[in-house]
Amino acid sequence: AAIEFVVVNWMLEAIGWGPQPRRPEAGAEISAGVLTHGGSLANLTGLLAARARIAPTAWVEGVPDDLVVMVSPVAHYSVARAVSILGIGSNAIRPLECDQWGRGVADRLDAQIDAVRASGKRVMAIIANACATATGLHDPLREIGEVCNANDIWFHVDACHGASALLHAQTRPELDGIELADAVIWDAHKMLQVSALCAAVLFRDHRSFDIAFAQQASYLAYG
Repeated sequence: AAIEFVVVNWMLEAIGWGPQPRRPEAGAEISAGVLTHGGSLANLTGLLAARARIAPTAWVEGVPDDLVVMVSPVAHYSVARAVSILGIGSNAIRPLECDQWGRGVADRLDAQIDAVRASGKRVMAIIANACATATGLHDPLREIGEVCNANDIWFHVDACHGASALLHAQTRPELDGIELADAVIWDAHKMLQVSALCAAVLFRDHRSFDIAFAQQASYLAYG
Protein backbone atom coordinates (compact mmCIF):
# COMPACT_ATOMS: atom_id res chain seq x y z
CA ALA A 1 0.00 0.00 0.00
CA ALA A 2 2.85 2.40 0.78
CA ILE A 3 4.49 1.74 -2.59
CA GLU A 4 1.17 2.19 -4.38
CA PHE A 5 0.67 5.55 -2.65
CA VAL A 6 4.06 6.81 -3.82
CA VAL A 7 3.65 5.52 -7.39
CA VAL A 8 0.16 6.97 -7.77
CA ASN A 9 1.33 10.37 -6.49
CA TRP A 10 4.23 10.32 -8.93
CA MET A 11 1.77 9.71 -11.78
CA LEU A 12 -0.64 12.39 -10.57
CA GLU A 13 2.15 14.96 -10.52
CA ALA A 14 3.33 13.90 -13.97
CA ILE A 15 -0.15 14.69 -15.33
CA GLY A 16 -0.08 18.09 -13.68
CA TRP A 17 -2.36 17.38 -10.72
CA GLY A 18 -1.49 17.70 -7.05
CA PRO A 19 -0.48 14.60 -5.06
CA GLN A 20 -2.92 13.02 -2.64
CA PRO A 21 -2.05 13.60 1.04
CA ARG A 22 -2.29 10.71 3.46
CA ARG A 23 -4.98 12.51 5.45
CA PRO A 24 -6.78 15.00 3.19
CA GLU A 25 -8.58 17.89 4.80
CA ALA A 26 -12.34 17.97 4.43
CA GLY A 27 -13.35 19.80 1.28
CA ALA A 28 -9.82 19.96 -0.10
CA GLU A 29 -9.51 19.80 -3.89
CA ILE A 30 -7.03 16.98 -4.38
CA SER A 31 -6.47 14.17 -6.84
CA ALA A 32 -6.42 10.43 -6.19
CA GLY A 33 -5.82 7.12 -7.88
CA VAL A 34 -5.41 3.39 -7.55
CA LEU A 35 -3.45 0.64 -9.28
CA THR A 36 -5.42 -2.10 -11.02
CA HIS A 37 -4.71 -5.35 -12.82
CA GLY A 38 -4.46 -4.04 -16.39
CA GLY A 39 -5.92 -1.31 -18.55
CA SER A 40 -9.26 -3.04 -19.11
CA LEU A 41 -10.04 -2.95 -15.40
CA ALA A 42 -8.72 0.61 -15.20
CA ASN A 43 -11.09 1.74 -17.97
CA LEU A 44 -13.97 -0.02 -16.21
CA THR A 45 -13.12 1.72 -12.93
CA GLY A 46 -12.89 5.15 -14.54
CA LEU A 47 -16.25 4.71 -16.25
CA LEU A 48 -17.76 3.40 -13.02
CA ALA A 49 -16.93 6.77 -11.48
CA ALA A 50 -18.44 8.54 -14.50
CA ARG A 51 -21.66 6.57 -14.07
CA ALA A 52 -21.73 7.32 -10.36
CA ARG A 53 -21.51 11.04 -11.03
CA ILE A 54 -24.32 11.26 -13.58
CA ALA A 55 -26.51 8.51 -12.07
CA PRO A 56 -25.68 8.30 -8.35
CA THR A 57 -28.52 5.88 -7.62
CA ALA A 58 -27.47 3.36 -10.28
CA TRP A 59 -25.64 1.12 -7.81
CA VAL A 60 -28.88 0.54 -5.86
CA GLU A 61 -31.69 1.19 -8.30
CA GLY A 62 -30.11 0.11 -11.59
CA VAL A 63 -28.84 1.99 -14.59
CA PRO A 64 -31.11 4.56 -16.27
CA ASP A 65 -31.77 3.98 -19.96
CA ASP A 66 -30.87 7.47 -21.17
CA LEU A 67 -27.06 7.34 -20.88
CA VAL A 68 -24.71 7.68 -23.85
CA VAL A 69 -20.94 7.23 -24.08
CA MET A 70 -19.11 9.00 -26.91
CA VAL A 71 -15.86 7.44 -28.07
CA SER A 72 -13.65 7.13 -31.12
CA PRO A 73 -14.30 4.10 -33.35
CA VAL A 74 -10.62 3.13 -32.94
CA ALA A 75 -10.82 3.02 -29.13
CA HIS A 76 -9.55 -0.08 -27.34
CA TYR A 77 -12.09 -2.91 -27.20
CA SER A 78 -12.09 -2.75 -23.38
CA VAL A 79 -14.11 0.47 -23.56
CA ALA A 80 -17.07 -1.24 -25.22
CA ARG A 81 -16.75 -4.13 -22.77
CA ALA A 82 -16.79 -1.72 -19.83
CA VAL A 83 -19.92 0.02 -21.13
CA SER A 84 -21.68 -3.33 -21.37
CA ILE A 85 -20.45 -4.58 -17.99
CA LEU A 86 -21.74 -1.39 -16.37
CA GLY A 87 -25.22 -2.23 -17.65
CA ILE A 88 -25.40 0.69 -20.06
CA GLY A 89 -25.30 -1.51 -23.16
CA SER A 90 -23.12 -1.28 -26.23
CA ASN A 91 -25.99 0.34 -28.16
CA ALA A 92 -25.40 3.41 -25.99
CA ILE A 93 -22.02 4.00 -27.60
CA ARG A 94 -21.94 6.91 -30.06
CA PRO A 95 -18.86 7.23 -32.32
CA LEU A 96 -16.98 10.49 -32.23
CA GLU A 97 -16.52 12.15 -35.59
CA CYS A 98 -12.91 11.54 -36.65
CA ASP A 99 -10.50 12.55 -39.36
CA GLN A 100 -9.13 10.12 -41.93
CA TRP A 101 -6.58 8.85 -39.38
CA GLY A 102 -9.13 8.11 -36.66
CA ARG A 103 -8.40 11.15 -34.49
CA GLY A 104 -11.39 12.89 -32.90
CA VAL A 105 -12.54 16.16 -34.50
CA ALA A 106 -13.19 18.54 -31.64
CA ASP A 107 -14.93 21.29 -33.63
CA ARG A 108 -17.83 18.95 -34.36
CA LEU A 109 -18.22 17.79 -30.78
CA ASP A 110 -20.68 20.46 -29.62
CA ALA A 111 -23.02 19.56 -32.48
CA GLN A 112 -22.81 15.87 -31.57
CA ILE A 113 -23.60 16.62 -27.93
CA ASP A 114 -26.58 18.75 -28.96
CA ALA A 115 -27.87 15.91 -31.14
CA VAL A 116 -27.66 13.45 -28.24
CA ARG A 117 -29.53 15.83 -25.94
CA ALA A 118 -32.15 16.50 -28.59
CA SER A 119 -32.85 12.76 -28.69
CA GLY A 120 -33.61 12.78 -24.95
CA LYS A 121 -30.33 11.19 -23.91
CA ARG A 122 -27.53 12.30 -21.58
CA VAL A 123 -23.82 12.03 -22.35
CA MET A 124 -22.26 10.11 -19.47
CA ALA A 125 -18.68 10.39 -20.74
CA ILE A 126 -16.55 11.35 -23.71
CA ILE A 127 -13.46 9.18 -24.15
CA ALA A 128 -10.28 10.29 -25.89
CA ASN A 129 -7.31 8.18 -27.00
CA ALA A 130 -3.76 9.07 -26.00
CA CYS A 131 -2.75 7.22 -27.97
CA ALA A 132 -4.97 4.83 -29.95
CA THR A 133 -3.74 1.26 -29.62
CA ALA A 134 -3.96 0.45 -33.33
CA THR A 135 -2.54 3.68 -34.77
CA GLY A 136 -0.37 5.32 -32.11
CA LEU A 137 -2.13 8.64 -32.77
CA HIS A 138 -3.46 11.05 -30.15
CA ASP A 139 -6.83 12.76 -30.03
CA PRO A 140 -6.73 16.56 -29.48
CA LEU A 141 -7.00 16.39 -25.71
CA ARG A 142 -7.12 20.09 -24.91
CA GLU A 143 -9.84 20.84 -27.45
CA ILE A 144 -11.97 17.87 -26.39
CA GLY A 145 -11.38 18.58 -22.71
CA GLU A 146 -12.50 22.19 -23.06
CA VAL A 147 -15.75 21.09 -24.72
CA CYS A 148 -16.35 18.51 -21.98
CA ASN A 149 -15.71 21.01 -19.20
CA ALA A 150 -17.96 23.61 -20.84
CA ASN A 151 -20.77 21.05 -21.05
CA ASP A 152 -20.16 19.45 -17.63
CA ILE A 153 -19.43 16.07 -19.22
CA TRP A 154 -17.02 13.50 -17.80
CA PHE A 155 -13.77 13.54 -19.80
CA HIS A 156 -12.02 10.16 -19.74
CA VAL A 157 -8.58 9.77 -21.33
CA ASP A 158 -7.38 6.29 -22.22
CA ALA A 159 -3.63 6.90 -22.08
CA CYS A 160 -2.65 3.30 -21.35
CA HIS A 161 -0.03 3.36 -24.10
CA GLY A 162 0.82 7.03 -24.34
CA ALA A 163 0.85 8.54 -20.84
CA SER A 164 4.53 7.73 -20.41
CA ALA A 165 5.24 10.46 -22.97
CA LEU A 166 4.58 12.86 -20.09
CA LEU A 167 8.00 12.00 -18.70
CA HIS A 168 10.06 13.62 -21.47
CA ALA A 169 9.98 17.26 -22.55
CA GLN A 170 10.17 16.30 -26.23
CA THR A 171 7.09 14.05 -26.17
CA ARG A 172 4.99 15.71 -23.46
CA PRO A 173 3.30 18.12 -25.94
CA GLU A 174 1.53 15.10 -27.49
CA LEU A 175 -0.55 15.02 -24.30
CA ASP A 176 -1.27 18.72 -24.03
CA GLY A 177 -4.56 19.16 -22.18
CA ILE A 178 -4.52 15.81 -20.38
CA GLU A 179 -4.80 17.70 -17.09
CA LEU A 180 -8.37 18.68 -18.10
CA ALA A 181 -9.49 15.05 -17.82
CA ASP A 182 -11.67 13.75 -15.01
CA ALA A 183 -9.93 10.38 -15.24
CA VAL A 184 -6.73 9.18 -16.90
CA ILE A 185 -5.71 5.56 -17.48
CA TRP A 186 -1.97 4.78 -17.53
CA ASP A 187 -0.40 1.33 -18.02
CA ALA A 188 2.90 0.73 -16.26
CA HIS A 189 3.42 -2.59 -18.04
CA LYS A 190 3.82 -0.87 -21.40
CA MET A 191 6.29 1.99 -21.79
CA LEU A 192 7.30 1.94 -18.11
CA GLN A 193 8.51 -1.65 -18.60
CA VAL A 194 6.88 -3.12 -15.49
CA SER A 195 7.01 -6.88 -15.89
CA ALA A 196 3.48 -7.68 -14.63
CA LEU A 197 0.06 -6.25 -15.48
CA CYS A 198 -0.19 -2.96 -13.64
CA ALA A 199 -2.38 -0.02 -14.64
CA ALA A 200 -3.34 3.15 -12.82
CA VAL A 201 -6.70 4.86 -12.89
CA LEU A 202 -6.16 8.45 -11.84
CA PHE A 203 -8.82 11.00 -10.88
CA ARG A 204 -8.48 14.78 -11.00
CA ASP A 205 -10.93 15.06 -8.09
CA HIS A 206 -10.57 12.56 -5.23
CA ARG A 207 -14.33 12.67 -4.71
CA SER A 208 -14.75 10.88 -8.04
CA PHE A 209 -12.56 8.09 -6.67
CA ASP A 210 -14.67 7.95 -3.51
CA ILE A 211 -18.04 7.66 -5.28
CA ALA A 212 -16.76 4.83 -7.47
CA PHE A 213 -16.21 2.71 -4.35
CA ALA A 214 -18.95 4.00 -2.06
CA GLN A 215 -19.86 0.86 -0.11
CA GLN A 216 -19.87 0.03 3.55
CA ALA A 217 -17.34 -2.52 4.79
CA SER A 218 -16.86 -2.45 8.54
CA TYR A 219 -13.73 -4.61 8.43
CA LEU A 220 -11.79 -1.98 6.47
CA ALA A 221 -9.62 0.42 8.45
CA TYR A 222 -8.37 3.63 6.87
CA GLY A 223 -5.52 5.94 7.77
